Amino acid sequence: SYTVAANSVTFTAQWSATSQSVTYLVNGGIGGFPLQANVPTGASFTVATASGLTKAGYTFAGWKDGAETNYAAGATYTMGSTNVIFTAQWLINSYVYAIAFEANGGTGVMSGLTGSGSSITLSPNTFTRTGYSFLGWRDDASMTYVDGQTLILVSTTALALHAMWLADKPAPPNDPVLVPDDKIISISPKSGFANDQITITGEFNRTITSVSVGGVLLAANSWTQTKTTVIFMAPSHDAGKVDIKLINGFSPELATQQFEYLKLADIKIGIDNIKCLGTFDKACSLKPGAVQPVSFQLASNALSAKSIKTLKSWKLQNAKQVVVYGYASPEGSKALNDKLTKKRAAEVGAWLKKTWPNLSIKTMGLGTTYNRLCKPFKNRCAMIKVVTIKK
Repeated sequence: SYTVAANSVTFTAQWSATSQSVTYLVNGGIGGFPLQANVPTGASFTVATASGLTKAGYTFAGWKDGAETNYAAGATYTMGSTNVIFTAQWLINSYVYAIAFEANGGTGVMSGLTGSGSSITLSPNTFTRTGYSFLGWRDDASMTYVDGQTLILVSTTALALHAMWLADKPAPPNDPVLVPDDKIISISPKSGFANDQITITGEFNRTITSVSVGGVLLAANSWTQTKTTVIFMAPSHDAGKVDIKLINGFSPELATQQFEYLKLADIKIGIDNIKCLGTFDKACSLKPGAVQPVSFQLASNALSAKSIKTLKSWKLQNAKQVVVYGYASPEGSKALNDKLTKKRAAEVGAWLKKTWPNLSIKTMGLGTTYNRLCKPFKNRCAMIKVVTIKK
């Protein structure tokens, strides 16, 4: 209440500014979520950038508000009288591809595939080979593909696909013939590291249906079999002895073999203080001293699709500093190889910086230093070592 005095009184209305919230929806993206404080009605503010925000196979294309109006990152927006929600917009990536098909002992002709897009479906196989069944395709990096598989492209892709064949079983005669039992003779080497090629020698008359190392099954088609050998790459494992079992589905079971994983301190690849070692298919835990090998596309310093997939699963956004080491084949001149390894390391470092801009990266060329992990690629590879991680 107010008591009127002897003089006239003037009252002036007082106003406080209203403000609205700003929310950003990443629409399938991952990484940093933009945060924005409330903005007064009628005030202008800058729409957030997409720093640290990614979506596999897509490129960020700005934001759209509730009125379906598009805004570029960094655009100016004037706040209305209601809360505003910005939704990230993404454009699917398109990459150039070239796919060639090779009969590998078969007959027939298959046209290659060229063009650009975000994915490519392999042509159905039309090659034939008398006495053999078609199993699928294998590229020069030993990656396998099923007939008609759709590939999701993450970079410019050039592949030479070689047909894989399995000899047909002959029709059983009227009088059944006993198939000799399989048996294992030896394993070589008996010790080593992840990514080492393991060869088990013996007599293999039946198809090996599974291979396990230390109780862990290897991925299907990750080994090769002949009448006398079964060959595969050692997966990641802690130091110590592990059992290796081959299964063919028949009795008696094949004899269990032993392989000893050596201490990582004993590996000689030009890198010190390795604490865990990934494979080309699977990264080890992200921690200081973790090392990951990477391979390249055919006749290129661009990362292979397999290595890109493995690196993105490694969660390098939680790393603070890494070192990239480049390696080269002993073929050619020393000066050229030294230059090539530095360039190879720099190419990997540039890809890492583009993918994780806040990552501190150092690159080094190790010339023709022998890297046993890269034997399948004739020493043409790179290694990434985590130095520090974010606290």
